[in-house]
Amino acid sequence: MRRALVGLVALLFLIMATRAAPPVAAQQNSIRPGGSYTVTAQVYKSAGVRLVEGEWEVRAYFYSGTNCFNTGSWWQSGSEWIYSGWYDHRYSGDSWTGESGDKTFNITTQVVNSPRPQEDKNHGMTDIPIGSSVTLRARLLIKDINAKFTGEDAGNVVFTIGGVQYQYPFQKDQWGDIWISGEGFQARIDQDYQGVYRLLIDQSTPVSVSNDAPSSGTIIVPSINLNLTLMSPPEPGHELPFELKVIIAVVVVMAVVGAVVYLALRGRGAEEMGPL
Repeated sequence: MRRALVGLVALLFLIMATRAAPPVAAQQNSIRPGGSYTVTAQVYKSAGVRLVEGEWEVRAYFYSGTNCFNTGSWWQSGSEWIYSGWYDHRYSGDSWTGESGDKTFNITTQVVNSPRPQEDKNHGMTDIPIGSSVTLRARLLIKDINAKFTGEDAGNVVFTIGGVQYQYPFQKDQWGDIWISGEGFQARIDQDYQGVYRLLIDQSTPVSVSNDAPSSGTIIVPSINLNLTLMSPPEPGHELPFELKVIIAVVVVMAVVGAVVYLALRGRGAEEMGPL
């Protein structure tokens, strides 16, 4: 009896310990300054969409407003200073064509220290807000889509990806951002620093910032949906058969000849009758 009781107690402790243990590879939901984290992003691509190597990428960065909390450096384009932390931490896309399907991308990100470098502050960036939260964004970016718009604040846009044209209605919001949407996705069209149009699809998740957070881990963002559909082809014209074209031409010629003969005979008759 005593042995059975001891075994039961041991079994209960084992069950409680198992429940209390965190699952393997549990998702990280907090970060710390200076930490390094793997961002896992799944992308769905619809059939027929052709993503060409070097023409697309998946980025991951922590941010709040205009502040990027990924490590990076500064460079100047004209009068504008650009921070590389917005795009340094990324997967550069290879060739992905063919049928519909999903792919998972793991992107390593590095968080800025606190306090962050003075150069960042000189360009307007702030320290990462410890004790608060920031947003983690995964961004699918497709480059140089050659967008052409019909309309100012709303209308249609035609753009090209991998040699294939797409057409969608677009709408500008109050900040002037250009949005399109389709089945299960919303995308934005903007211009890079060189004025080249590109397509952006974002997914975001909030994460807390704490000095007690693990210095590494995995953070999973919601799936990115690239569910583009082809432009509707123009309706084919109704081409008339060659034989019917010949018959119509003959009828037209005969009608013209008949009209000329009728007018000629009518004129001769009038001459023979003379004035009344």
